[in-house]
Amino acid sequence: MIKFQISANTKKIWEYLDRKGEASLREIEEQLELQEQDACLALGWMVYNNQVILHLKGRDLFAVIFD
Repeated sequence: MIKFQISANTKKIWEYLDRKGEASLREIEEQLELQEQDACLALGWMVYNNQVILHLKGRDLFAVIFD
């Protein structure tokens, strides 16, 4: 079940970042109504698969699609 949930959240995040370009972890959580743990698991999977890059701006974590 958790693998399916991570996959679904990955798709939501990908579509959001494709429209938005770049977003903070907090923004992703709020806009997609995800718990922090769920957003982090999906983003971690996306980083592992070279789909997104994570970077810090001040104290905030941002994600952007990897081209």
